[in-house]
Amino acid sequence: MKKCIAMILALTLVMGLAACGKKEDNKVTNENAPKDALEILTNIWNGIPEDKRFYAMGGDAANPAENAPGNYSLTDEGLTATLLVPAQQIENIDQAASLMHGMMANHFTGAAFHMAEGKSAEDFTKALRETVVSNRWLCGMPEHFTIATIGGEYVLFYYGINNVIEPFVNSFKAAYPDAVINYDEAITE
Repeated sequence: MKKCIAMILALTLVMGLAACGKKEDNKVTNENAPKDALEILTNIWNGIPEDKRFYAMGGDAANPAENAPGNYSLTDEGLTATLLVPAQQIENIDQAASLMHGMMANHFTGAAFHMAEGKSAEDFTKALRETVVSNRWLCGMPEHFTIATIGGEYVLFYYGINNVIEPFVNSFKAAYPDAVINYDEAITE
């Protein structure tokens, strides 16, 4: 009888540990959570092989970063003009970082945003998509855009021409395999 009870207790413990280890949501765990929006772009940029990188600029006009991502001020007017964040959505984010092609932003522009406390990434991504599809593009038409969420609290957004964004996409998928792709669409006139 004691052996039977010991077996049942051991089996219960094993099953309990297995159930605790199972994680079905998309929340980033503490050990792999990015510390900020800039870290997301930096991880992706660093994962691109040197021979596949383009001349890049990051950050905003007041704080540019050459050949690296940089933080983007939430008060910079480029937030709506270049990163395409709808003006009414700016209050819903508390961090932004950018990485752009140094010669032609429409060849590649990428941004990472952190959602402010209690704000919806789903609402933000929907509004961002609407801005992209209704945008009037000047100086070269990007071919594709993607909007993804990482851990439910970060939004990654990039657009550009296919051959330029491909290495970024490959590095993104390797760095954040659990990211949820909200929109992945061709840009049409």
